[in-house]
Amino acid sequence: MNSKKLFLIILSVLTVAFISCNKVTAIPTFKVSDIAGGWTGMDAALVIDNDGNLTYNSKQYPIPEADWNSEQTEYTIDGTNVGMSNSSVIFTSATSGTVKSDYGTVEIDISKVQ
Repeated sequence: MNSKKLFLIILSVLTVAFISCNKVTAIPTFKVSDIAGGWTGMDAALVIDNDGNLTYNSKQYPIPEADWNSEQTEYTIDGTNVGMSNSSVIFTSATSGTVKSDYGTVEIDISKVQ
């Protein structure tokens, strides 16, 4: 009886080990500071300087230093802070993103100016 239990335990451990070893796809990340530059795709362009300040319509929003130095899969800035009422700027990489209305009716793709 003990050898049956031992066999089942070993079989269970091996099954879990093989299932756990499936290839895991890494989610791409980007350093938030890599979004520095000019962005277009909206009525007016926005600019992010190398110090982490986003400027839109002459209003400036400082990106927090802890965020600026971090790796993210997505980074969102509340547009209300820079004069984009009821909107958010969502960076999905260092070169692309969207502007979304809080009302869910507007989604504008933005891209980094090269």
